[in-house]
Amino acid sequence: MKPRATLNRILDRISEFETDGGFAGAFRRGVKRIKAEQQRMRHVSEDGPLSYYTKIRQAYARLELPYGADQDEVRRAYRQLMRRYHPDRHASDPDRERVATEISQKLTVSYNLLVDHLKR
Repeated sequence: MKPRATLNRILDRISEFETDGGFAGAFRRGVKRIKAEQQRMRHVSEDGPLSYYTKIRQAYARLELPYGADQDEVRRAYRQLMRRYHPDRHASDPDRERVATEISQKLTVSYNLLVDHLKR
C-alpha cells in the first residue's frame, strides 16, 4: 500500500473518531455495551435468556396454577406441593430424596418470584 493512501485512511479514521465524540463518545459506547451485557446476563437461566414474564409464566406452571392466580392460591398450591415433595418425606430412598430436594428448591424459587411479583 502506498504511504499516501495509508495516511489518508488514518486521517479518515481520526476524523470519524472525532465526529463520533472522540474519547468521550468511545467511553459512552463502551459503557452502553457493558450495561447491555449486564442486563442480558440478569435474565439468563439454565434454559437460556428469558424475559421476566416468561419466568412468571414458568413459575405459575411449576406451582400447577393458571396464569394470574392470586397470592392466596399461590400460597395454597406451594404448601400443598411442598407437603408432597418435601425431602424429609422421602428420606428412606436417597435417589428420591435428591429428586425431591431439587423439586422443592425449584418450587421455593417459583413461590418467591410470584410473591414478589404479586406484591408489586
